[in-house]
Amino acid sequence: MAEAEAERLPDWLLLEILSFLPLGDRVRSARVCRRWRRLVQDKTLWKNVDLTPYP
Repeated sequence: MAEAEAERLPDWLLLEILSFLPLGDRVRSARVCRRWRRLVQDKTLWKNVDLTPYP
């Protein structure tokens, strides 16, 4: 049931949710399904990625 509900979310909302994930989790989320792989490759998801190391 939950799987069907997640499929009903619009792309813009999933992109917003994915944007809160840490970098590694974003990359791994591309393995969930084809739709998520396409969303993870969206430029807007990577627009504000901070690659500076933590102290």
